[in-house]
Amino acid sequence: MSTKQVILKIRSLNMDTPNDLTIRMPNALKNQIALEAEKQGVTLNELAMYILAREFADFRPEQFVVHDPQVSHPKPDKHSQQYRFSSDVKKLYQIAGYTINENASNFRMLEIDHKYCGMINRYQVHCLDCAIRLDDCGHLIHIQNKDQTRGIIVVASKGFHPDARSILENHDISCLSYSDLVFELLPLKDYVDKQIVNYQNKVIEKWNGKDCFIHSDIHDRSLQSHKPLTHFSQWLQTPQPMLFIMGNVGDGKTTFLEFLAYQMARKFLDDAVKYPLPVLIPLTQVNNSKTLDDILINHFSHNGINNIHMDRFYQFVNMRQVVLLFDGLDELSDRTPWKAPLEKFQMIQKVSEQGGKIVMTCCSHFFKDRSEQEMLIDKDQGYLDFEDALVSGKDDSNGHNSAEVVYLQPFNDDQVKTYLESIDHDNAKKHLETIKQFYHLSELAHSPLMLKFIHDNIKSIHDISKTRSTDLYATLTQSWLAHVNTSRWVLDKKNKKISYCVWHGKCGTTKITKCIISNFSHSLCPLPGPENGLKKIPERTCEN
Repeated sequence: MSTKQVILKIRSLNMDTPNDLTIRMPNALKNQIALEAEKQGVTLNELAMYILAREFADFRPEQFVVHDPQVSHPKPDKHSQQYRFSSDVKKLYQIAGYTINENASNFRMLEIDHKYCGMINRYQVHCLDCAIRLDDCGHLIHIQNKDQTRGIIVVASKGFHPDARSILENHDISCLSYSDLVFELLPLKDYVDKQIVNYQNKVIEKWNGKDCFIHSDIHDRSLQSHKPLTHFSQWLQTPQPMLFIMGNVGDGKTTFLEFLAYQMARKFLDDAVKYPLPVLIPLTQVNNSKTLDDILINHFSHNGINNIHMDRFYQFVNMRQVVLLFDGLDELSDRTPWKAPLEKFQMIQKVSEQGGKIVMTCCSHFFKDRSEQEMLIDKDQGYLDFEDALVSGKDDSNGHNSAEVVYLQPFNDDQVKTYLESIDHDNAKKHLETIKQFYHLSELAHSPLMLKFIHDNIKSIHDISKTRSTDLYATLTQSWLAHVNTSRWVLDKKNKKISYCVWHGKCGTTKITKCIISNFSHSLCPLPGPENGLKKIPERTCEN
């Protein structure tokens, strides 16, 4: 049989012969045949059958055709991953403004119409929950050749083999991975890449290039302990729209949220179908923002993104394909009336009422522990009441509270040891022994922020016997104040006086305490004056 005779015989069988799993032969041979088929302008199967016919005199094409499960059009299983993928692709095209006509006989294919300037452009969208290989090209080209009235778009959940993409695009078939489609509708590719780079730069800056992030435990309101990333993954699958992460000053709420955004960004780029896109917004940037639109637009503009379609963006949030991460709700109260954080929270909360997912961090208090917070702050405007207000929103239709509250825990002794070993393995044992030599330092080291300051300062101590506690604590004080004054906090007069005393008021002797307060008081002098609610405190010395 000649090539022409075999191909005519194959076509006379009136069979669609897709490439995947249709010819029983090794994949390596299929790939070689695919390249030759492209040159000859025939499908992979047609050329393969010709080769077989040339080798075997009794060749009958129908013996070698196996029906592809994707061509047999099984009844859709609405719980299958393929069905969910097709549904997700459909939602994206609806967001883009296309009219969708579902194919009743094949739930993997969508027929879409788009009206523009009086013309109707029609396309077939093939939603394939797989990676497209060379083997798949012949069948898709065959569909394109059968119907020239519609354009063909292939959306693949796991992307395309480079050669397969090239072959399909040469036949005017548009190739999109799921993430390609998302970024065409929501141009945030550079933003996601920047989140990854920003975290990597912070690792270099904070830990000399070693990622020394330690996963602190979290407690829920019933005091049950959870691993934070595991709990977050489980929360994503729940109906609860908000996750509120509370913690003490320096417990690592911001670092955790940055690490979470970094991990989410990487996973989104790997598998945009399975993982949502993170948007991390430091609330220190939103003092003058009146609406959520203002907050988001200013945030994206600050990151070099100026072409966001906000209605589309909210649709992605409502579909839970974008998760909003807000850091530091409590910090708004340092510069605005107390009600401002609650008003901002209620404004943000409205987004979650449409089905979106929101994570927010807030400092439980400005003090060392919850009992001192309750004792030292007026209850009518204290953070305990504020916390209750945050979780007292309306229940949803399933009886779930509007927000879940968890508490980020300080480091335990093992985590302190792990951190020191991660950042300076050779000297970790020495540093642990040094920490134990100074009164109260072991307890302070349970705060991730204080542990960093402690490590930065004690690594230069060569002879403990010649180092006074007052000198070390004074140095730690300056490190703390440098962080406070250059990062984000501007405390009101009451919090600035009390919070410092509570944090350091149990450092030992009265002389040490006075010395610390002296350093603290001196640091207040250059800060803004009474117009911002701050007063200069008279300088004190240790002798006073």
